[in-house]
Amino acid sequence: MSHRIKLLHQDISGWKVGMPGKIALVDAVHGNQRMYGQLADRAKAYALNLMDLGVQPGDRVAAWMPMNVEQIALMYGCLMVGAAFAPLEQYLSHDTLVERLITIQPACLIAPTPADWHPDLHGSLTRLSNLKHVCVGGGEHAPKLSGIASHRLEQLMDGKRILMLRAQNRIRKGLEQRTSSLHAWNPALVLFTAGTTDTPKAAILCHETIHTQLQLLSGQYPFHWKDKMLVNLPLSHAGGSIMGIMLAMKHGMTAVLAEGLDASECLKVMDTYRIDVLAQMQVGFELMGDELRNSRAFNRLKLGMVVGAPSEMGLGGIEYVCKRAMTGLFLTEAGGFATVQMGDTQLIASGTFGRVIPEFAQISIRETFVPGGKAGDKLPLGQLGHVCIHPPMVCNGYLSPGVAHTGMISKDGLLYTGDVGRLIQHGDTLFLELEAMESFDQTQEHSTDFPNFRAA
Repeated sequence: MSHRIKLLHQDISGWKVGMPGKIALVDAVHGNQRMYGQLADRAKAYALNLMDLGVQPGDRVAAWMPMNVEQIALMYGCLMVGAAFAPLEQYLSHDTLVERLITIQPACLIAPTPADWHPDLHGSLTRLSNLKHVCVGGGEHAPKLSGIASHRLEQLMDGKRILMLRAQNRIRKGLEQRTSSLHAWNPALVLFTAGTTDTPKAAILCHETIHTQLQLLSGQYPFHWKDKMLVNLPLSHAGGSIMGIMLAMKHGMTAVLAEGLDASECLKVMDTYRIDVLAQMQVGFELMGDELRNSRAFNRLKLGMVVGAPSEMGLGGIEYVCKRAMTGLFLTEAGGFATVQMGDTQLIASGTFGRVIPEFAQISIRETFVPGGKAGDKLPLGQLGHVCIHPPMVCNGYLSPGVAHTGMISKDGLLYTGDVGRLIQHGDTLFLELEAMESFDQTQEHSTDFPNFRAA
């Protein structure tokens, strides 16, 4: 894939030109909204501020804040200046928050009002060697931190200050020069894996990987700019940031923001805003169940994308509560699906886990790593082995330290997902069939050479 691909922030810039008055975001909780023109302008304001603070391409900006229209504008502002956006949920415990900040090592932290901070957070922030700026919301005074500049977010985003930064940029063209120098391999997001079988890992996703994921999804369903998508997963989850917001912005849709998995609240939002598309964890569909099936929202919902690890409910159960379903092998490291299974596609075996789409997500079955860290030999169709995903549908790597993490991506760029399976062909189509790791281990003489994990 060419490094000249469309970069992610160019989606909202393009819609600003084409449909500036089209509603891009609706916050169903707080009742505010942003049109595409407003979103692009707000993102540019964040970008100018980040550049003024000295944020450089490749730096990481941690956003410890609720998902709302401001967080999304900040995300696109980070993309404009080449910084990697690292969203963190507000409900994280103090210890987990500090662990993740130490892993991310941000140059800038966007945080809530200090009144919400744990008493020990001030001291913990001074341990972050790369942290130069902390910007706090809530209208309170910025905290005093040794060696770290503190700012009130409201002052940084003040209208007069933004007018000054825009006037300076018109003369210096700094932001335009910065954005024109970016390429497909620039880091875009830092997302932590679920950690269902191992310690959560901080995956670095570049523009190209995310762009490829969006292309894969766009090829499976005719998304339309008139569609409305409900996004109630946080931006720290690929189902919220990539398969939710970024997919909606790519197609000029309206993204409706809600909070949590409360079934009644989701149904109320879906009915009020006439939702067409929903990207949801499987447990969310399970919680809705008969309520969704028997609601007016059911007849309007065109597509339900089931993100995250699947459960025993299966596609048949999802289609009971939504007319058309999409799922697949979900990996944070791939930005979403590595295989795709539509509800109207006939499965040829009970263990089949989606259709392989090699033009976007090439998959091979391989032997374990060879000495030196290269991927093992490719195995023929039908033979059981380690499931590997090929670039560009693979993250740049991990920020998390540890030997086990380095054993997941080979030196030639293949991601060992931790799954075992085989590729089977049905006509012109390849399907991935997964097997239990335990049954695979019993047949492998050197199975202990492979770390016990699953990418997620």
